[in-house]
Amino acid sequence: MDSAPCNFEFKNATGIITSDSARNYSVCSWFITAPIHHNIRLEFTTFQLTNSQVLGQNWIEIFDGKSANRLGVYVGTRRPFVVKSSGRFMLVKLIKKGTKCSPCNFKAVYTMIALTKGEFCSFQFVLLPRIVQGKVVDDPFFFSSGQKVANTCSLM
Repeated sequence: MDSAPCNFEFKNATGIITSDSARNYSVCSWFITAPIHHNIRLEFTTFQLTNSQVLGQNWIEIFDGKSANRLGVYVGTRRPFVVKSSGRFMLVKLIKKGTKCSPCNFKAVYTMIALTKGEFCSFQFVLLPRIVQGKVVDDPFFFSSGQKVANTCSLM
C-alpha cells in the first residue's frame, strides 16, 4: 500500500499517509471520507516533526469532520498514538514553517470502522397532530395513514 500524495481525498477502507508525500509543500492536507455509518481510526506508527515540542515550527492538525472540530494539534516527537473520528469524515493537515521540515518523519495508517446500529442511530418518534374537520385532534394512540412519524437517525 503506497502513501497518497499531498492534498488527496481517501475513500478506500484503509490507507497510508506519510511525510514523503509532503516534502515540497508548506501545507499539505489529506481528507478521509468513510461510508455512511462508519468512523475513522487513524494510527500514527511514526511521528517526528521536529526536535522541539514548541508549536510554531511544524505540526499536524486533525479535524473531526470536514474542518469544524479540531481533535488535536501534534508537534515534536511522539510515541505511536491513535485518533478517532466521531463520524465519517476526518481532515489531516500538515503545516510546515516554509517547505523545510527537519527531521520530518511520520507515518499514519487509517482504517474505516463500521458502527453498530446502537452507535449511530437513536430514534425519537414525534407524533404530528391529526386534523379532523379543520380541528387538531390530540390522540396519541391513533395512527392514520396521513400521520407522520419523525425518525432522527443520524447519518454519520
